[in-house]
Amino acid sequence: MKNYLDKFNLGTWNVRSLYIAGALTVIEANLERYGIAIAAIQEVRWTGEGNLKSKKHTIFYSGGQRHERGVGFIVSNEYLPYIKRFEPYNDRLCYIQVECKHMNLILINGYAPTEDKQQDEKEAFYEDLNTIFESIAKSQPKIILGDFNAKIGKEEMYRPTIGKESLHTHSNENGNLLINFAISKGLRISSTCFPHKNIHKETWVSPGGSTKNQIDHIMTDMKINNIIEDVRSHRGVSAQSDHFLVKAKIQIKLPRKWRKRIIIEEKVDIDNIKNSEMLKEYKNKLKNKLKDGIEAENIETHWKKLEEIIKTTALEHLGKKKKVQKHKWFNDKCQSAIEERDKARSLMLTNPNTENNNNFAQKLREAKRIIRREKRLWEKERIKQIEDNRTNPKLFFKQTKELKTGYNLRTEIMKEENGELVTEGEEIAKQFGKVFEELLNPQTHQDHTQIEYYTAEPEDVEPRPYAN
Repeated sequence: MKNYLDKFNLGTWNVRSLYIAGALTVIEANLERYGIAIAAIQEVRWTGEGNLKSKKHTIFYSGGQRHERGVGFIVSNEYLPYIKRFEPYNDRLCYIQVECKHMNLILINGYAPTEDKQQDEKEAFYEDLNTIFESIAKSQPKIILGDFNAKIGKEEMYRPTIGKESLHTHSNENGNLLINFAISKGLRISSTCFPHKNIHKETWVSPGGSTKNQIDHIMTDMKINNIIEDVRSHRGVSAQSDHFLVKAKIQIKLPRKWRKRIIIEEKVDIDNIKNSEMLKEYKNKLKNKLKDGIEAENIETHWKKLEEIIKTTALEHLGKKKKVQKHKWFNDKCQSAIEERDKARSLMLTNPNTENNNNFAQKLREAKRIIRREKRLWEKERIKQIEDNRTNPKLFFKQTKELKTGYNLRTEIMKEENGELVTEGEEIAKQFGKVFEELLNPQTHQDHTQIEYYTAEPEDVEPRPYAN
């Protein structure tokens, strides 16, 4: 990881569902290809809220109860230590806090209703957006980005806010709502301020490629407007979405984050304990190493030396556990089908005639079919492996449980009491230590206040006089 960063790429992309086989794999590959550090994504279509970690990215998501809408952020793991807060609001809005050198930058992700929706629904979205905006301290600069389904025009009266480089001449209703919000909050619509070819302004294409609009936008706080170096769309991205990736080049100083070198410990193949000869040899060798005793100044040093002897002896005589490579169903056939689909898509965008449209539709269906087929074959192979492992109860029940529960989201993030995220392994361990210390060592308070109590008979304060 770099020790000091001052430039990174920010993106927004309506991915049109991650609830499709292979979708996340393709999206991550594209973000890596275009060097996107943090991407706001819309139409995630995952239920609930949370985060999960893949090999190169961490996904924060905010959804509803159904596989509809949904927003989130995909963060490169290189930049994960700078993410200090993630706040899911609903299936249309969420935000993250990015730690910068002299400030905290707020990124708000929005997915607005389409132009044909009822006015009440549109107003509700902007009321929610306003609630989030006002809940954040004014001292924290903000960037709002996402799919606002808004066509921004070139109206002279709005020029200080919208610039003069929009794809469209006139704003639609959603565009006016977005412009009014930007003006009221001191924001500049950066996505319509940079000169580019029209193909690099377009962010959405209709089926067949006949209509192209600029409806995905990035708005920047006026007081940090100079950190945006450029904004443009990239239509060469590979996905089943009708939206293009919008990329913004950001220049901002980030603090140094020093990371300790991660040492991966070798694991002992404990299955070899079942081999009586190997076990006997291990016991004898360990006994010989321990017969002379261990010289140590204190109990902690003694334990560390003992632990080291046990581990090294076990590795020598029981062997190292072989790393099992998990078979991934997204194979070369899937990748090839996607590449063919993308070639057809590129032709359709360049020349949207009937032949190219039909060819793209065919390649799209074929890619979906191949991806679904390869995943089914992989699942059948897993079931076969489970059946073959019936004689190994431990492995059998482990694989059966994995198949039954399905894909479990892997997360390595904790939240502190103040709401800030902890993403570094060492800091997470410290947080766990604090939690267990509080649980196992509760503070006791002695209450010296007088406690009233009652008995079955009235209490006599003074002794009764002796009755003659």
